[in-house]
Amino acid sequence: MNRYAPLRRTRIKRKAPRRVTRPGPGSDPAYLDAVRKLPCRVFRSWATYAPMVCEGEMHAHHAGPKKNDSTAVPLCWKHHGQWHDANGVFKDWRKEERRAWAEASIEDTRKTISTRRQHRNRG
Repeated sequence: MNRYAPLRRTRIKRKAPRRVTRPGPGSDPAYLDAVRKLPCRVFRSWATYAPMVCEGEMHAHHAGPKKNDSTAVPLCWKHHGQWHDANGVFKDWRKEERRAWAEASIEDTRKTISTRRQHRNRG
């Protein structure tokens, strides 16, 4: 099988990088940075019951519906994946249990960050 014309070589066109955080109403990058500095929420929830091993970098996971950034909770890379895949710690959780945990985690994270901001402003 002979070709009459050589194959044309073209350059690969690169796409623009996807934005991870889209600024808009409810966007608060400073809050997300503060969330990423906190320890993993799963570890704090069950530290007294069973030893949890956290792995990887911290993620600011939007535990509730992503209305704004104040619904973010700190999860390590490992537990963030387990939340989305519904396995590991979150295996066999019903929808109501996941929602209750998310709501409690959001409130605890908000309180922790506001307390830290108050202490930082005082000193």
